[in-house]
Amino acid sequence: MPASGRCARRAQLVVLTDKGRSTYEAAMRLQVPWVNSLADGLSLKDMQGTRRVIASLRRKLEGADEPEDRT
Repeated sequence: MPASGRCARRAQLVVLTDKGRSTYEAAMRLQVPWVNSLADGLSLKDMQGTRRVIASLRRKLEGADEPEDRT
């Protein structure tokens, strides 16, 4: 593992078929209004703060914030 404690990630390349593209677009037509409604009533500042907290929790769960020496 690299010194930073994170594994290198490779890009995943995916090509959709016509049916897959159609299915994806149908899902997005349902998902976009739903996800937009989640932000109703929240200020930009609140959403940015929430993003910072979630990013910090993610780093901790992935082990990136663990101390180097655990004695």
